[in-house]
Amino acid sequence: MSLNLLEGKLVTVEGRLVHRDSVAQHSSAFAATLRSSSADWILADFPPHALSQKNANFDGNALLLSEDNGFSKAFEKHLPFATAIGWYPYVRITGFFTSAKLSTEKLPTLSLGFVEYRPPLKYLATYPSLRDFARGEISSERTYLRHWSDFVLFSYLAPLVLLGSNMNPSDTDPELATILAEYAGQVGDDLPVALHTFYAALAGSKPHDA
Repeated sequence: MSLNLLEGKLVTVEGRLVHRDSVAQHSSAFAATLRSSSADWILADFPPHALSQKNANFDGNALLLSEDNGFSKAFEKHLPFATAIGWYPYVRITGFFTSAKLSTEKLPTLSLGFVEYRPPLKYLATYPSLRDFARGEISSERTYLRHWSDFVLFSYLAPLVLLGSNMNPSDTDPELATILAEYAGQVGDDLPVALHTFYAALAGSKPHDA
């Protein structure tokens, strides 16, 4: 379907919510695409680190999200729009579609009308499995996080779970905090910039130096 047929129509789109500040760390090219727009959030098919040439499936397309004045400030500490995380794995947004205008925005725009998202499971329910999974995957023989992208993607899991349970990083059980701090050290420079504060604040952990 031609995108011109959607102009001005009310549509619903599913995707990954990405904050613009999360893009430049892994893709200067896509960050340049966003530079002509003032949108704080975009809707994409991949997490921030995969919006680059490292991902052969990323074609440079995404949706800019148009919001009311003050929206980002009002919701920046709440999921799914938490800027301290900068990404959310699944949202469904309903709004009016506007095609790209090469003189200004280089990507089409979707107004933020109605937002749906799947909340993360609570910390107490996920702690044992999260701890055991993390411990296994920071070993030299990873079972599930063998691919670079998957290993980076895991960095978002604990921050999402804790924020979804209204908990701070310092509330993390010391055993899990130690494991996560070791994981952050292994990710190194690829640890999402937005998450540095979270991993530095883990109970009993040392600040990440990447």
